[in-house]
Amino acid sequence: LRSADVLAGRERFGWSPAVGARPLDPLPVRVPAIRVRPGSIARRDMESPSSLQSMFECPRRWVFRYGAKLRPGAASDLPDGARLEGTFAHRVLQSVLMEDPSQTPDQAEARALAEFDRRVEGEAAPLVLPGRAADRLLARRTIGAAARALVELLAAGGWTPTGVEERVGGVFAGGSWGGDMDLALRRNDDQAVIDLKLQNGKWRRSELAEG
Repeated sequence: LRSADVLAGRERFGWSPAVGARPLDPLPVRVPAIRVRPGSIARRDMESPSSLQSMFECPRRWVFRYGAKLRPGAASDLPDGARLEGTFAHRVLQSVLMEDPSQTPDQAEARALAEFDRRVEGEAAPLVLPGRAADRLLARRTIGAAARALVELLAAGGWTPTGVEERVGGVFAGGSWGGDMDLALRRNDDQAVIDLKLQNGKWRRSELAEG
């Protein structure tokens, strides 16, 4: 029996749907704000740039992660994808820039590519898995180009790298904060910091422009 025959002879044979109209589900109930007892979330002795960003962008995330100390499982927190590539790029670029402050852009790029090839299997193993050749080549090219661009930038401004992952701290809004600098620079009596980012350049520039 075809559906077309049923529809054509609906009135003649008295066919009717076996299932009635399904009522719509109610709209989700509004969830009230989470309330905690005063003093149950203690102020931390020191904040980091990451925790301050969470505090400003999403206070609830700060409460869960830093106040309540809730963390994902260790397996789910293993770095992969962009996070893994970013961490690996940090290490390669830091070692290349600290190796020879007087190197040329060509030398920096060559060193970065050599470091990538030497360290990728041990420090970024997912990039050498079958099917990841395109990702590996893109990451290699990006890190090499970043090393060249950084050396050009430093030379143009007269800056010299002086350290990596150095601990710094200060006072902000009446509280202490601390963090590790990706790359510390010096030019005569001036000091500066470079925060290395592998991706989202347009968004990062917008962040800086908006303070």
